Amino acid sequence: MIVQTKTGERRVWEYSNTLRTQGTGEPTVRGRVRDITERKKAEKALAESETKLKTLFEILPLGASVLNAQRKIVYVNPALERILDISKESLFKGDYRSRTYLRHDGRLMPTEEFASVRAIKEQRAVHNVETGVVKDDGTVIWTNVSAVPLGFPDWEVLVVTSDITERRRAEERIEEERNLLRSIIDAIPDEIVVKDLERKFVLANEGCLRALGKQTLDQVMGFRDEDLIPERFARDAREKEIHVLTSDETLFNDIPEPRRNPNTGELERVIMSTKTPLHDSSGRTFGLVIVNRNITELHRTQETLGQSETRFRTVWNNSLDAMRLTDADGNIVMVNQSYCQLFKKEREALVGRSLADTYLPKPGENISEDYCERFRNRTTAPILETEVTLWNGEELSLEISNAFLSVPDQPELLLSVFRDITERKRAEERLKATQEQLHLLAGHLQSVREEERKILSQEFHDQLGQSLTALKMDLSMLHRTVVDRSKELSRTDIALGIESMLGVIDRAIGIIREILSELRPELLDQLGIVPTLEWEVERFQRHSGISCTFNSEVEELALGEKKSIALYRIFQEAVTNVARHSKATSVEVSLRKEGTYLVLEIKDDGIGISADAEHKPRSFGLIGMRERAILLGGTLEIGGVDGKGTTILVRIPFEQTFADGGTAL
Repeated sequence: MIVQTKTGERRVWEYSNTLRTQGTGEPTVRGRVRDITERKKAEKALAESETKLKTLFEILPLGASVLNAQRKIVYVNPALERILDISKESLFKGDYRSRTYLRHDGRLMPTEEFASVRAIKEQRAVHNVETGVVKDDGTVIWTNVSAVPLGFPDWEVLVVTSDITERRRAEERIEEERNLLRSIIDAIPDEIVVKDLERKFVLANEGCLRALGKQTLDQVMGFRDEDLIPERFARDAREKEIHVLTSDETLFNDIPEPRRNPNTGELERVIMSTKTPLHDSSGRTFGLVIVNRNITELHRTQETLGQSETRFRTVWNNSLDAMRLTDADGNIVMVNQSYCQLFKKEREALVGRSLADTYLPKPGENISEDYCERFRNRTTAPILETEVTLWNGEELSLEISNAFLSVPDQPELLLSVFRDITERKRAEERLKATQEQLHLLAGHLQSVREEERKILSQEFHDQLGQSLTALKMDLSMLHRTVVDRSKELSRTDIALGIESMLGVIDRAIGIIREILSELRPELLDQLGIVPTLEWEVERFQRHSGISCTFNSEVEELALGEKKSIALYRIFQEAVTNVARHSKATSVEVSLRKEGTYLVLEIKDDGIGISADAEHKPRSFGLIGMRERAILLGGTLEIGGVDGKGTTILVRIPFEQTFADGGTAL
């Protein structure tokens, strides 16, 4: 009941009656009054608080539920119904068909109950229990559940549920993007590193880990370069990274010092690095990203290519063969020094110019057009021989080797290698002429041999035969006279007959000696080459009527038999040619020593000799003289001036033989 005190204050009393039976058996009533004003105020305040709390929960965007001591839901706000898409009646009944259950104490329970059990058991708030909720339509939402113990009689635990589906999906998207990014940078063969302002590793891809010899990111996280690589390589990287961080400038495609094996000098690692500062949304630098590209193989290839190019340039520039590169239009791309020397032009006058500027075309030839057609049709012969005429009129015989050069992404070129075979061609012509001369000479020798036999036959028949016939006639007459007994012979007649026959015999002996002297003079074997030449000079002068002098600087000379007879025959052939062809009036013959050579010089004042006289097919005498000198290891030079005479100079190695068998050069 409500009563009012004397002071006018309104109080609430609680009145209770108790019926008791006395000993007399008469019931008595006892009343008790208790002031419950404070309790009523407290209850009113609590009711007001609950009303305010419920009102707050009703408008709260977060889901809220209250569980009692029996872990039954006694209150659910509209936000929780909306988040879980389930009515409060179902929740009150414990209908959790659409909920996700968590395991606790060996059994499954709804998320809210799980969180509340932990909160009551641990007597503290439990936060951020995240789980997915499968709704009746099969969709999944994510919630974050926190439980706070209240301690009220009917409100044991307050559970707050927030919908974190969008956040969770955003996090999943971020995680997917992070994983995608990680997969991408791991798939990139380049080495990618992210560092903070202290240059410590924050992120590194698989390529970077492989380069550092590490297995996981944890092995490099928080480390600097100097902690992972040798100081001499880290020093340069440190300076450049500090420069990028302080200057806020990107360093593009930098190539630090290549790493080489300190023992072998072999190239181990070359990188091309790009260092870029990282900025946040306000533009502040918070780190840098480094991309290293391993170009070791490229560097090795470039080194090899450089070495190959150096070798190519060395071979190209020092080749004795002339080499040229030309394009499809017949323009010269590249030539070597030998090519310039061969075609008598400077490199600047050849490179970039047409082939038509190199040498004169043949009659009816268009150098550029013919070349372009052969280039297009691939009809250029691999190896060919040709004759060309230079702009200065010089004619060359060339052997040309051709090969097409095909390089990817480059125009096709033709490599031509020229070899000057002019001298070889001339030598071949000379050899051919020499072979022809030798064939003719062989025939001539046969003819000479037959002629000599004919002459010897005539000499023996005409001169020796006559003498022997006369001797036979004298002997026959003497025989008849001696046999005829009717005649008396005096000693005087017999002596005259014998004297006549002795004269015939002497003439026969002289004829034989003359013939033998023609074949081989006895003086050559008896006295040597010097007296023999003196005797031959006198004999030549006597028979030809041409003044001939002999001067020898060699007093005594002992030559071998082959050299003596060869030198004698050369002299004999030379003076015979003088007598036959030179129309000379005087001849000078000299013999001297020059170093290790013996020199025989025969000079006349006749009409001279032409430069190509010895190359004429029928110049057997000159050919024979040269061949004799060559067989002795020497040389024979023929010089003549038209109208001023001819000089024949013979040089043969000189080796003197002494009586004791020794030799001297």
